[in-house]
Amino acid sequence: MIKTIQEEMNFHKREVSILKSEKETLESVLTMKTQDVKKSLSNELMRIEEEMKRHFAHQKAENSRLQQ
Repeated sequence: MIKTIQEEMNFHKREVSILKSEKETLESVLTMKTQDVKKSLSNELMRIEEEMKRHFAHQKAENSRLQQ
């Protein structure tokens, strides 16, 4: 009976070890994906800001032209 319990304990220890390893791998993957999304959103925000500046400059020139 003790041997059976010991084998079960060893089995469960291996399972826990495997699960910990999978957890660490998933955390690593999620961290990388989060960084990729953050970088992508940052680039998109910069692009949109530049486009807005360009549109504002165009609108300002158009307003000036209309006032003249």
